[in-house]
Amino acid sequence: MSLPNMVSLPTMRLKSMGTDRTTSHLTNPAQDAGQVIGYDPSAGLRAGLRGVLAGLCLLASLPAFAGDFSVRDLRGKTHSLAAHRGQWVLVNFWGTWCPPCLSEIPELNSLQAAHKNLVVIGVAMQSGTSAEVADFAASHHMVYPIVMGSSAIAEQIRLAADDAEEIEGLPTSFLFGPKGKLVYDQAGEVTRKTIEQLMQAKKTD
Repeated sequence: MSLPNMVSLPTMRLKSMGTDRTTSHLTNPAQDAGQVIGYDPSAGLRAGLRGVLAGLCLLASLPAFAGDFSVRDLRGKTHSLAAHRGQWVLVNFWGTWCPPCLSEIPELNSLQAAHKNLVVIGVAMQSGTSAEVADFAASHHMVYPIVMGSSAIAEQIRLAADDAEEIEGLPTSFLFGPKGKLVYDQAGEVTRKTIEQLMQAKKTD
């Protein structure tokens, strides 16, 4: 449902980021009495080591703790809940073409400038090339990091927030506490006052 201070997004199919694991059992038919031909006793050990190494590589690619996300801003800096542990994180989905998003920018600028223990991350959705978004951000004096949005990034944030609903309109914001837990989400404009009140009320989250 669209709110007065919210612009609907065109329908996006957000693909699940789960891993599809398929196990293939390969057998070697025996010629006599079910015996395997050409059996190599070290083959199992080598296969096991390869599995361990693959598992370690997979673990290294996962977020530092459950419910995290990892996004890179226009300056090449990576942001995640783990990287900002101990800080408040406000993820704001917006678009250059979205009037309520533009009226929200001064509030977010003011909020970011006033609080060193908070980072605002703007996720630009369907807003052209990275160069176009960077120019737009500079012309509007946006002081917080900007990330190029996509359905995959929207899914990352949604899963980190443990939110079953897809992002259907802009602006949409998610506020995570210093421990990485979602404490608030808003479809529509947010204000500095609202976020500051939440930060004050939920200091321990």
